[in-house]
Amino acid sequence: MSDYIYEVTDNEPMLQNEERVKRNRKRRYYPSNIPQTFIRNAMTGVAYTFLVGSNEQRQLYKMVDALGTCDNEGFIIKERDNLPNPKPNHLFYDSPEQCMSHLNITLSAEDIKRWRERTQKL
Repeated sequence: MSDYIYEVTDNEPMLQNEERVKRNRKRRYYPSNIPQTFIRNAMTGVAYTFLVGSNEQRQLYKMVDALGTCDNEGFIIKERDNLPNPKPNHLFYDSPEQCMSHLNITLSAEDIKRWRERTQKL
């Protein structure tokens, strides 16, 4: 009986430590990786009204992060043992400009124009 009591109390500090580690992680973005779940805006985390894999997702600008520096929840991976993340993260934005602003990147004017033309046809 006393083994059971020690087992329970030994696990409690571990759970508290895991929760503390999760709170200290830094989120880079909100990925939408799971098919048939609501898409989230990668910058704000706000859910859109359509699903990953739907035709409606074509209204959004999609970026795939294959660098492997973030986990599947969009948190920066700090432990070298876990680098790189082998699965790419799928990011959705309202527009290419929002993507550029959030990721601090530059997209070509031609890519932006192509996206605008394609979304106007929808």
